[in-house]
Amino acid sequence: MALLEKMRKKMGWFITIIIALALLAFIVDADTLQSAISMFSSKYDVGKIGGKSISAQQYQKRVESFNKIYEITTGNASTNEEATEMINESAWKDAISDYILMPACKSAGVGVGQEELNDMCQGVDISPVLMSQGFTDAQGNFNKEAFLDFVSNIDKDASGNLKTYWNFLQDNILKDRMFVKYTSLLEASDVANNLQIKRDIAENNTSYNVDFVMAPISFATDSTITISDSEIKSYYNRVKSSLYQEESREADLVAFDIVPSEGDIEKANEEIKVLYPEFLAQENVTELKNFLYKNSDYTYDGEYYKKGDLTSISATLDEFVANGSVEAVLEPQQSGNDFVAAKITGKAMIPDSLFVKYIPVGADVKVADSILTVLKKGESFAAVAAQSFPEEYLQQLQPGQELGEIGWVTSSTIANSLPKEFRQLFTSKTGEPEKLMVNGNYLITLVTKTSKPVQKTQAAILLKKAVASQDTYSRIYQEANSLVEKSGGKLEGFIEEASQRGLDIIPVANITGRQKTLHNYNNMREVTRWIYENPVGKVSPVFSIDNKYFFVAAVTKINPRGEAPVSQVSSYIKSQLEAEKKVEKMVAEAKVAFGNEVTSLEEVAEKYNTSVSSQNGITFSSIQSYGQLDPMFIGAVAAAGEKGETKIIGPVKGAMGIYYFKINDKETGAYYSEDDAARRREQIASSMINVLPQVMLQDNKTQDNRYKFY
Repeated sequence: MALLEKMRKKMGWFITIIIALALLAFIVDADTLQSAISMFSSKYDVGKIGGKSISAQQYQKRVESFNKIYEITTGNASTNEEATEMINESAWKDAISDYILMPACKSAGVGVGQEELNDMCQGVDISPVLMSQGFTDAQGNFNKEAFLDFVSNIDKDASGNLKTYWNFLQDNILKDRMFVKYTSLLEASDVANNLQIKRDIAENNTSYNVDFVMAPISFATDSTITISDSEIKSYYNRVKSSLYQEESREADLVAFDIVPSEGDIEKANEEIKVLYPEFLAQENVTELKNFLYKNSDYTYDGEYYKKGDLTSISATLDEFVANGSVEAVLEPQQSGNDFVAAKITGKAMIPDSLFVKYIPVGADVKVADSILTVLKKGESFAAVAAQSFPEEYLQQLQPGQELGEIGWVTSSTIANSLPKEFRQLFTSKTGEPEKLMVNGNYLITLVTKTSKPVQKTQAAILLKKAVASQDTYSRIYQEANSLVEKSGGKLEGFIEEASQRGLDIIPVANITGRQKTLHNYNNMREVTRWIYENPVGKVSPVFSIDNKYFFVAAVTKINPRGEAPVSQVSSYIKSQLEAEKKVEKMVAEAKVAFGNEVTSLEEVAEKYNTSVSSQNGITFSSIQSYGQLDPMFIGAVAAAGEKGETKIIGPVKGAMGIYYFKINDKETGAYYSEDDAARRREQIASSMINVLPQVMLQDNKTQDNRYKFY
């Protein structure tokens, strides 16, 4: 017992946890115990922010919180992939704000008092957070009554959603004001003295008109120039602070396209041959629609097509639809691996876009007919809409927008965001209201204007796509799996086997942890996660992506977070040093060729087989403006002009060659004022503020390991 007590004193809380977990194992199942252990393991962290480890459970709570806000603000309990990604990013940025940005603000003495918070919500200085959340009138001004109405209903809301949303708004109002104050403090600390301002004004108001010759370095190998390891190391030590990089990976990929075999293509051909007589036998649009719904890979939706709309399916089909007459039929045609037949069902002059308004009615057809009758008798659409829409819709209108106004609608608009029933509006008469049923409810729609109508054709399209059969799928999988097996799980074997088979190896660099696209292939998150969880030289199992591809990957390199190691950037440094030495060699050779004084720029141009160029309006402060001019050349021009030099100057060392130049004219103006100088400094300060969050993340060594879980 004495020994046990001694051990406990030495081990402290650690052994207490171990004992507690051991006891726990007797009364809980293995899954619960694993969950408890995960709370103390960095293996289950999604990252580190501001020196604080963020566990998966902590991060998930933030995600759930933002999911709730999404549900409250959109009315959707479920999310698509895009919304899920947005929510996850919001949760991560919220954690960054809590653990890095807000502590930095507080350390600088920044705070927000209760009176200031009240003023931001219902006083004079309204928070932009509230303004962005719809508490505005039709002119875009803050609507205090709407806001107070919202607040007064919080305690009456049994669901608690309003309270949750209000807490979210208050948190964002506070954080927004804190960060604005912090950045304002930094901007105000960037003070320019009178001497700096006068120099800025003088440099901007003095310009030079110059003739010059630029002799570029040769990119051919120069055996007289050598770069030692010590020179590379010395250069690296000078610039390594600017070589910070986020963690990334590099990998080789081999893709296997899952495409139909000749047998699969022939099967599609036989299927359309069997279906074609029955396709022709359909007597009306309703029968055609039902038949195609069951048998075609292209749904009949009553769409009208103009020339060019159907080329993605078949050029032959597009030509037939554009030029054929009503009731004409296209016999089965092969297009790539697919087969298509068609029947023209109508032709009309149809606009490409419509300006549409609507009034919601509900499921009662009598109410819909009544409203339609009132409108056809001449009642104002806007007046009826004002009686039909809930009052809160008025508060959501943008300046200049009318109630019920959808705006310009095109075929792509309907495909992406509107119910398919809106397609029938393309044959509506402008200015005549119509009754439209959408998802069991009626809308009254009005087309107020259209683009110029063009000739379009309505067609029923029977499309049979050849798809890879299970046998084809299995065969291609075996090809991919064979690469894995014969590589022996090693990168060298992977490269050798792929090369022997003539397979294309796709190198991919700068892979981040949550990257979804690799070399133009989408939905590759599973492959990315594997690349991050395995060492260099490891070969992956076969991945199936979207039933379109099989992938095999091999990790080729890991680039750690922080300053890039010298081995990673040595080739780049060597090329920079070689360029510098080539320029120095050119300067020495030019001095020998021309001596200390050059009498003619044409003489210099002739030696370097180039020509004399001219540039007007060069100022020292315009280095950022002359993307094609070397900053070292601009600096030399300004320095010579300040001394009043009129002779030919050179050789001047540039970044990628040497220069000789002559100043033809110096102009001094007064167009650049103190206000211009002040605005310029504000721009510089603003650009610094924009990169501030990224600098903070680097300084705090933020780690994002969400790829392991999300």
